[in-house]
Amino acid sequence: MQEKGKIIFLNGVSSAGKSSLAKAIQEASEREMYHLAGDTILHMLNEKLYESGSLAEIVARLRDGLLLFVLSVKLFSDHGKDLVMDTVCVDDGLNHLNQIIDTLKGYPVMMVQVDCSPEALDRREAERGDRQRGQARGQLAMQHPSLAYDLRLDSSKESCQECARKVLDLFENPSQWKSFELLRAEDYISAKKLG
Repeated sequence: MQEKGKIIFLNGVSSAGKSSLAKAIQEASEREMYHLAGDTILHMLNEKLYESGSLAEIVARLRDGLLLFVLSVKLFSDHGKDLVMDTVCVDDGLNHLNQIIDTLKGYPVMMVQVDCSPEALDRREAERGDRQRGQARGQLAMQHPSLAYDLRLDSSKESCQECARKVLDLFENPSQWKSFELLRAEDYISAKKLG
């Protein structure tokens, strides 16, 4: 049976620097490392469909896209491919974190929180031009406050290269990855479904 590929799970609000960090990890790694972003899957559907229809229809499309993202991550790992997944997991009613925990049971997942100062988020949003102003700050208020991570980084204080080095150092020590296992052991999914 094929050994599962290791998964680096980058979580952080929009414009925190997840995709830039993922590219820096790929550059610095001597291993074959894929990168899959939640936005990539969501953008496969015409954006007008996220703006038209009832709220229930829009939410259903978002949930479908996020589920397809997690299933894609699982597929890469099933084929022995190491990868960096980057997404935004906030407490917004879409249960994206629950989907990830439920779908990736038994998979080697290293959880990394990518933080960034609100001022840097504002500046990056303005520079990007492809994000709604205030989106990142809005997501900050909806982050899961009780989540533990194997590694926390601040992209407004350290360069992508410095952050990538820290990620790769921990990547080589999977026995130190505890956070994803703890989420499952604490039955986070059931608690959130009931709450």
